[in-house]
Amino acid sequence: MIGILFLVLLAALAFGIGAFFLRGLPTQGLLERKAFALPLGMGVLAYTILALGLLGQAKAVPLTAGVVLVGLPLAFLGYRSLPRREKTEEQSAGALGIGVALVLGLCGLITLVGALNPPGELEWDSLSYHLAAPKRFLQEGRIYYIPDDHHSNFPFTLQMLYLWMLSLGSVSGAKLCHWLCGVLLTISVYTCGVRYFHKAVGQVAAVMVATTPILLWESTTAYIDLALALFSFLSFYAALNLREDRRWLLVSAALMGLALGTKSTALVFWGMGAGGLLVARVPLTRVLLWAGVALAVGLPWYLKTFLYTGDPVYPFGWKLFHGRYWNDAAALGYAKDQVAFGLGKDPLHLLLAPWNVTLEAGLISQVRPFIFTEYVDRGLGLSPVYLAVGMALPLLVRRWDRTAVACLLWGLGISATWFFMMQQTRYLIPALPAFALVCAWGLAQAGKLAQRAGGALVALAALWGLYVALTQLLAPAPLKALEAAETWINTNAPKDAKVVLFDETRGFWLERPYIWGQPNHAPGLLPYDSYPDVDAFLADFKRRGYTYLLQNTLFTSLVKHEDPVWSKWRTLLAQAVEQGKIELVQSIGQNNPIVIYRIP
Repeated sequence: MIGILFLVLLAALAFGIGAFFLRGLPTQGLLERKAFALPLGMGVLAYTILALGLLGQAKAVPLTAGVVLVGLPLAFLGYRSLPRREKTEEQSAGALGIGVALVLGLCGLITLVGALNPPGELEWDSLSYHLAAPKRFLQEGRIYYIPDDHHSNFPFTLQMLYLWMLSLGSVSGAKLCHWLCGVLLTISVYTCGVRYFHKAVGQVAAVMVATTPILLWESTTAYIDLALALFSFLSFYAALNLREDRRWLLVSAALMGLALGTKSTALVFWGMGAGGLLVARVPLTRVLLWAGVALAVGLPWYLKTFLYTGDPVYPFGWKLFHGRYWNDAAALGYAKDQVAFGLGKDPLHLLLAPWNVTLEAGLISQVRPFIFTEYVDRGLGLSPVYLAVGMALPLLVRRWDRTAVACLLWGLGISATWFFMMQQTRYLIPALPAFALVCAWGLAQAGKLAQRAGGALVALAALWGLYVALTQLLAPAPLKALEAAETWINTNAPKDAKVVLFDETRGFWLERPYIWGQPNHAPGLLPYDSYPDVDAFLADFKRRGYTYLLQNTLFTSLVKHEDPVWSKWRTLLAQAVEQGKIELVQSIGQNNPIVIYRIP
């Protein structure tokens, strides 16, 4: 529960900081001000932590001191700047309001409980790098270059908040940072609907977003997709507000910069935003100002990655920049991993994509256990309401509102990015807020019969989302064998021992320095192609200090690679085992899938 206390502290500071930057800017009410202020404040705190980490102060005391010293003065000024008479919403809720409040409250409570659980089998990326890389920074006492984990060179804004929470000893606090992003995303959809349409549109759109199964699951994880969705949608929302006050331009730019600092795919969103402003006839000088401020906010991450690797968007810019510890084979393997999601990128599959991604469960087979998301068997996909209402929009709407058109185009632009880059369902999350608003608005334009049918569909989809959340997200799904294996190393290996992970990347529980051993993660870092025999292989590992080898044999037969270097390391490791040149010191799990070797 201490994670909740840390989250409250973070939220209190973040809101005050954000309020300071929003001072003098009129909003439609306190809720809308919170929707913008909290993410802005979270960004300021994240960049404060980044600066301290780069200065070698990635430790609990200096990080907390920095957060307090930067946060308290700004928060104090921000709270003082709050309007004395902020607009408040009418208190009459009605049946719809009561139902919406109940559904949203249940969503928040269920996902809160889920986020308080320790990370488990549904959080591969958390245990591999979202949480694991910040933990490695803490162990080193600084943010540094991790060559074996290319993910650690991605933009890491939200992971900086994870870093602070982990420094305080709270894994749940880190996960709750992402949960808060989900809450704020739902609030921002609601306030945007109220501002540009009417209250019922905001309520229905908020329910659609909040009860989407994959968003519910993400709210319980230490991933970053909800933060990307939050920052990018709020940037779009602030750009809409330019009609009332041009000062929203800088707010929109700052939020897009935070999106750039969260995931590099936001570079496409940045281009969409600049193009949208031009189409909206915003003067070119202001568009350039918006684009420049956004790039400036996101720049530290790309500059850091460039200095570390020689590629600002490492490893995606390989053909242009040829970054460190990467090669053509690794780039090809990465591209194949991305193409593994989806059914194709031709015009026919583009047309069928909404249908296919929504009804993925009916397309899977033993040959393809997943297509768009690894967890479709758990019901963690998209809500069908987007597809159903979206297909009916031409029949429901006679005259399109320009805000609805803007929302539709924004959602379609993000969906096109998803389709042509990587067709993984969670990459569609940033499009859902805009689509939800369009669908809710479309239902509001329809006749009474269509409204009732649409309302019933939204209600059924919400009940389905709650059912999935209750059955899939409350109980922890632990990785007992892997955690036990890494805990065994922490207990039994010497303090100066280093570990190599084979067929496994989830090193979060390790308290010893470790490296991902497969050459596709960082080609050339471990020079497998230069080892003439097994003795040279083991001697070089021992010289580097890597005396413990952990292999998850559960994945050995599943992981394949065409690079000959890949087969060579497998051969060398097998020879070391067969010839008794490494010692099996522990095997853990049912049928002993996780084995630990020691190099004498």
